[in-house]
Amino acid sequence: MRKLSLTDGKLSVEILPDCGGALSALRWTARDGRMVNLLRPASVQDITARNAGLLSCVPIGPIAHPQGPDAHQQPGLEEWTVQDASHVRATLTRRQEIGNGESPHSSYQLLQRFELGPQGLRLQLTVTNIGVQSMSAQIGFRLRPDWRGENILRLTPARGDTVGEPVAAYPLSQRDVHVCLQHQGCEFRYEWPEERLALILSLVRGVEHIGLDYWAGQREIWLTPLSHRPEDGRDVANTCILQKGDSLSTILLLSAAPLAA
Repeated sequence: MRKLSLTDGKLSVEILPDCGGALSALRWTARDGRMVNLLRPASVQDITARNAGLLSCVPIGPIAHPQGPDAHQQPGLEEWTVQDASHVRATLTRRQEIGNGESPHSSYQLLQRFELGPQGLRLQLTVTNIGVQSMSAQIGFRLRPDWRGENILRLTPARGDTVGEPVAAYPLSQRDVHVCLQHQGCEFRYEWPEERLALILSLVRGVEHIGLDYWAGQREIWLTPLSHRPEDGRDVANTCILQKGDSLSTILLLSAAPLAA
């Protein structure tokens, strides 16, 4: 199975084009030379078994609704085409037809771009309707931060949305977390207090809101751009309707940051 390895000396990422275009590892090199797993690395056995639930980060698209961990559409692990790759960037694409037989209902293309830079790892995910008929679409990412010791999920609300209110923090044990924030200026920090380190997750492009769902049983995070703030759970109204040639895109930034002493 192919594996693309990117590194800029600070962050290192492993990409699996033949296994859903997923990440199998994301590591950060500390100032003292230690190599730290920011996402839980997938084992050789997990990769060979094509176990989507145990990969580090899987792109979700074009439709997935986080009503619950068992209700999720399982991320597809189809083979992606490598369009270009270097030591700090890579571009993958995949074409999919929806429907049965010789008359598919619609077709779309998925694109992923990975780039290491000063801000961290930049992941762009885009779905484009390349069929004749309109289609509904919703995209996002499913991540598995590495679990060790005490873990805290800290949310920085959007600018102007909750002025004067404290930042929300959730100790992660067996508690599910489901929140929705305006995406502009919003930041999620997955912290390891014992190691004075945080994984920073920022969605910098998408629609109006970000849905974050943390499933304690699976110890995984789903980040989903949404068209509006849902009043009661998630539903199909949060999808976008794409006409022929339309695209829906989002960009996720992943980086590491030492915590203040």
